[in-house]
Amino acid sequence: DDAHALQLARGVARRSAGYAEAHASAAAMLYAGGRVADAEGEFDAANELEAGWKSFDVVAQNTRWPPRLYAAFGKLLGLPDAPTQ
Repeated sequence: DDAHALQLARGVARRSAGYAEAHASAAAMLYAGGRVADAEGEFDAANELEAGWKSFDVVAQNTRWPPRLYAAFGKLLGLPDAPTQ
């Protein structure tokens, strides 16, 4: 379930503060859930750790996320037709 997945991602981000992917995946989940300000905060945290999170291509090549998470992340990046990977 989505709420549990978000809880896990945010827990990993807290316990492993240097793990940028946890912040990025939490950002996508928050954005998909309409929590834009929270999503932007997690996105900023991911980018402070690793600058590559601003590129959808880099994310798609280096992660293994479900298609709807890629779509949400693409929308967070402002892509008009957010790809699913």
